[in-house]
Amino acid sequence: MRKKRIAMLLLEVMLLVGFAFPVLALADDIRVYVDNSEVIFWDQKPVLNADNRILVPIRYVSQALGGEVKWFGESQRVEIKYGEQKMWLTVGENFAWWNGEKKDFDTTTIIMNNRVMIPLRFVSECLGAYVYWNGAKREVFITKDYLQQHGLKGAYF
Repeated sequence: MRKKRIAMLLLEVMLLVGFAFPVLALADDIRVYVDNSEVIFWDQKPVLNADNRILVPIRYVSQALGGEVKWFGESQRVEIKYGEQKMWLTVGENFAWWNGEKKDFDTTTIIMNNRVMIPLRFVSECLGAYVYWNGAKREVFITKDYLQQHGLKGAYF
């Protein structure tokens, strides 16, 4: 009887701990391409968070799209410069400042393995890219030249 009670108590603790922390699933089977070149995530793979958003290390995708990234460790802030445009964001928040305008996103930035993780679609679209998700193949295509690659479809005026 005592062993059964201990087993039940351990099961309850495991369930409680399992539900107490947000879920972060490694999304290493998700491939990310920028202008048809695969982005290699050397030390921190993309993750799929509890909000069903793909988070990626901000540096890899930002630099692949032509942005410059700076980290300010004391304030846990990141700055991305893209030409004359600038983005600021702080770890643990669900918004960024893009050219002085507050831009919200529906999940929070986090740090994993010393990398700032940000929603992939958010950072890509802020940097002027088009994002396409192929759910069947679990691939993300990011391109800055969408119209050049796919042409303008619709009526001509």
